Amino acid sequence: MTSVKWIKLDTKNIGDRPIQKEVYHVTKLPITRMESNRFLEMPNENEIAERILKVIDEEAPITEWLLIKRVINSFGIQKAGVHIRTKMFDVLDNMNLKKIEEYDMPIYWRTSQIPANYKSYRVFSNDEESHRDITNVPICEIANAVADTLKENKQMDYESLVRESANKLGYTRLGKNVIVAMKRAVQQACEKYPVKKEGSIYRYLR
Repeated sequence: MTSVKWIKLDTKNIGDRPIQKEVYHVTKLPITRMESNRFLEMPNENEIAERILKVIDEEAPITEWLLIKRVINSFGIQKAGVHIRTKMFDVLDNMNLKKIEEYDMPIYWRTSQIPANYKSYRVFSNDEESHRDITNVPICEIANAVADTLKENKQMDYESLVRESANKLGYTRLGKNVIVAMKRAVQQACEKYPVKKEGSIYRYLR
């Protein structure tokens, strides 16, 4: 499957479809505790592949790192060292999964999902595991939250748009990673939705 760094989105009529706010649900995988060496020496990788598919089915779109973390944690492995990462990359590459890169970060999708038409963003639940670091939230998802925020307010300056969009996703502190992610998301929202920028003001045109 071909991966690209940036996608030219088909934005025709996308602004007419509602943006969905959803609760992020973490996949409940069986726990099979084992030492890292045993994991690396597993002759049959079907069990790893099955867990990968379960996570994608529940949590896609999902970043590659978070996908790997979910799976190795289910085997009782907390740290993804070089050898663990290499094994996971090999299994993922052999599965021919639906994958698109955003800013050099591979994002995995269900086969039924159409990335260009994705119009949801997901917020934390009461489950602590659902609290994703901003680096593990796909930019396309953050862009949807940005568009939803702007659509509700009609027009906003950049600082207010970033702050309120981040808050909508559950991030109350604007650290470096949040600021970088929000900048990229605002750019993508402007390309994907009927948003017009006039100086420092952003307007939602519908």
